[in-house]
This record gives sequence, structure tokens and C-alpha cells, in this order.
Amino acid sequence: MELSPEGIIAYITGYIETMPSAIMQGDIFALTITLIVFFIAVVVINQLTGLLIRFLKKAILFIIVALAFWQFILMFSSKVNTEGLTTDTIIFGAAGFVIGIVAFSTAFYVALRSFKIARKKPVGGPATEEIVEEAPAAAAGVTAAPAQDSVPEAGPGGTLSAMKETLSISNLKSDKSLGTVLAYLVIAQFGVYSSVTLPAPSLQVGLAFFGLFVIAGLFFIHYTYNNYRTGIRHLVGAIIVGTIVAVILGYFWGNIPLDQLLSPAFFQSSALVALVTGLALSLFMGGKG
Repeated sequence: MELSPEGIIAYITGYIETMPSAIMQGDIFALTITLIVFFIAVVVINQLTGLLIRFLKKAILFIIVALAFWQFILMFSSKVNTEGLTTDTIIFGAAGFVIGIVAFSTAFYVALRSFKIARKKPVGGPATEEIVEEAPAAAAGVTAAPAQDSVPEAGPGGTLSAMKETLSISNLKSDKSLGTVLAYLVIAQFGVYSSVTLPAPSLQVGLAFFGLFVIAGLFFIHYTYNNYRTGIRHLVGAIIVGTIVAVILGYFWGNIPLDQLLSPAFFQSSALVALVTGLALSLFMGGKG
């Protein structure tokens, strides 16, 4: 396939045509892109209230995480039946199961909470989730402290406190905590490696696809993040961590040769699809709304 506007358009058009059947076969990447595009279309149409849009976003996040976790369980069961309980199967199976439980539970919690908040929205009142959540503190005369954008105190003690706060149960209940971001990213990649995936047909197309995704991600950050610098740091950090995870899972879980994962051939393998899916889900859940 030649690297030209016509060739890329033909590839994208052909992939869009195969998306319905790919989704029916459990393709996590196709499902992720379809649901995100659906969400963006709903926002553009702007026929829903702010709280209903928030609930729709959480519901979409829960659907993606739930299906990715289910695909992982199916793959784990298949590996145990065919390969037995090997060291790799036990280690990565246990890791995937723990991460999947965290991601699934958090996605379910925030979706349920958004649904309850949407039902309790006062008529003519402010349509913001933050006001509903901060009401008890305000009623008690307590000023709520910043949740995650506050800067921890310097020194080893401050660093340790920040790490404990990041991985605390109360913080993991927020769909924007660092621990939850990583859990969503990893379980999305587990889901891609465990499901039917269509990698790029050539290295050039893979590079072009990844470049277009990064450009689209910058625009997405501009329009959906309250703080653009925070969004950029989120994107850069997610790319670094996501690439490392894609290589590790690609080798141990996806059975992709290591020399392929550590070469430009990475961009024409399912590892790129796993990376982009994890990044898309990470950016999607990190934006406002």
C-alpha cells in the first residue's frame, strides 16, 4: 500500500466499513474508537444537559473497560487450557486480573455515581458535578482542599505522602487519579492483545496513523482539558508508560517477537493498536465533561 492521501483515505474507509463486524468479534480498538466518536457527536449536537453528558461519558468508559476485562478473562482461560499454568501465565494473569478488577470497579463506581448525581440535579440549579460533591463540606463550613492538582511538600516525606495519596482507595474512586489512569491504560492494552485486532498493513501507514492520532490528541486536549499543560503532561506520560506496557504485554501476552517490538516494525504490529487504544481511553477519561 503506497503512502499517499488516496491510499490512507482508502485504508481508513475500508476499516470503517469493517468496524461493525470487528466490534461483533470483540475488537476492543474498533469499539473504543466507535464509542468515542459517538460521544463526540453527542457533544457536538449538544442536545443533552451537562450532567447527562457526564453520565454518558462514564457509561461509555465502563462499557469499554468491562469488555476489555472480559476479553482478557477469555484469553487467560484459553492460555491456561492450551499452555497450562506457566510462570508467564501466572504472573501476567494475576497482574491483569488485579488491574482489571481495579479498572472495572472504578469505572462502575463513577458511572453509578454520575447516574445518581444526574437524577438528583435540582431544577434550574447549577449543572455541575463538583457543586453537588462539595455541598456537604460547604454546609459544614469547611473549605474543600484541591484534590489532585495541589503540589505536595518537598522532600522524601512529601513524595511518600503523594504516592500514598495516589494509590489510596479514596483517590482510586476518582476516574482522574494517576492510579486509575494507569489501570485503564493497561486493561485496555490487555483487551486489545486478547481480542481480534487489525494492525496497520505497512510501516508507513502505521507511522502516519500514530502521527495523526497524536495531532488529534493535541486538539482533543485543547478543547477538553481545563489546563492545556496538564493535558500535554498527561499525553507525554501516557505515551511513555503506554509504550513500555505495550512492549512488555506484546512479548509476554501477545506472543510478538521482541526484536519486532524494539524495531520500527512496532508500528505495523498489534502493539501499536494496543498503545493507541490505551492512549485514547486515557485522554478520553482525563478531559473535562
